Amino acid sequence: MHTSVSDHTPILMNCTPNALLHPKSFRLYHIVMGHQKFKEILILVWQKHYNDRAIQMVWSKLKALKKELNDLNTYMSNYKLNMPRLEKI
Repeated sequence: MHTSVSDHTPILMNCTPNALLHPKSFRLYHIVMGHQKFKEILILVWQKHYNDRAIQMVWSKLKALKKELNDLNTYMSNYKLNMPRLEKI
């Protein structure tokens, strides 16, 4: 708006949702550790090199492992949740 019409200054607001302050926790189901791909994924992630201090490197590897195991974990958790239903058949 032209300054001769109004003496107010417009405010710009960002209305996008904020990032999660506390990310959803990752649950590693015990049944996932028995899956044939688990050990392979674990070895691949743990052999990656990170240029961090020791504790940062462990944190980075755990974060990468979480990302790699997410699909397998979801698949296996659905399997585990459906087991009682399948046992009734």
